[in-house]
Order: sequence, then structure tokens, then C-alpha cells
Amino acid sequence: MTWSIDHTGAVGFDPTRPFRAKKSDAVFIAAGLILTFALVIWALAG
Repeated sequence: MTWSIDHTGAVGFDPTRPFRAKKSDAVFIAAGLILTFALVIWALAG
């Protein structure tokens, strides 16, 4: 099997596309931080 230079074009992956954060990204980060903080408090208190 040989690879062409543009072997990602068929799957729609564009490595040059600029990153744009969505509001849901911030929600996931906030939820993860809250969960981590809660687990650390629980571990230290218990």
C-alpha cells in the first residue's frame, strides 16, 4: 500500500484547521475540575 501526500482528505481531517473552543469545552473542563476538587476533599476528609 502506498500513501499519497494527502492521505487524510478522504476522511475529512484537515490538520490546518484553526482550533475554535466551544462553550461545551469550558463546561467539560469546569466539571472535571469540580469533580477532581470534590474527590480530593473527600479523600482528605475520609
